[in-house]
Amino acid sequence: MKGFAAALSVLFFAGIAWGKAVVSIPAEVVVTKDWITLGEIAHIQGDDPGQVLELKGISLGRAPLPGSHRFIRRAQIEARLEGVELHCPLRVKVSRASQRIPAAKVAEIASRYLRGRLPFADRVEILNLRVRGNVVLPRGPWDYLVLERSGRPLGKVSLAILFRCQGHQRRALVEAEVKAWAKVAVASRRLPRYHILQEGDVRLEERELSHLL
Repeated sequence: MKGFAAALSVLFFAGIAWGKAVVSIPAEVVVTKDWITLGEIAHIQGDDPGQVLELKGISLGRAPLPGSHRFIRRAQIEARLEGVELHCPLRVKVSRASQRIPAAKVAEIASRYLRGRLPFADRVEILNLRVRGNVVLPRGPWDYLVLERSGRPLGKVSLAILFRCQGHQRRALVEAEVKAWAKVAVASRRLPRYHILQEGDVRLEERELSHLL
């Protein structure tokens, strides 16, 4: 009888050891979402699928902004876990996956927008284009919205370009000087007031428009 009880005891404790989950976290990890979950930063092994799924869903706080990082102490992680075997350094560096929109891409978007605003022009020149602002977004598809701050697409132009991805928004400012040429009607000679126009009174000439519009 004692032997049978001892055997049951061994099986009982073996079952506990067999079912214990093992959580392994490296010193540096990269996350992609707004909240840090254990499942995204750790390798979790266990014989109970339900327990593993529950562990993966444990939240460890807000993720850093795209392109930034923060540290999580081992003690913070231990406080959220119970009955698991944890392999983890004293602190874990958590970085946020990101993508950077280069200034050249911002300039390309601004130039395309300005040329699109001047479909009547025969020729367009964009001079002294400057981009300000560091556009860092989460990884993933992004879109943008161009806002005119100067009110017109000629002369000294100022644009704000809003880039959006996964609920995050970043802004770049663009300044440039825009010149455009088109054929306009001009008087062939000095015409008196109330003169009724006749053939030859007006001709078409190519003019730079920034001083006319």
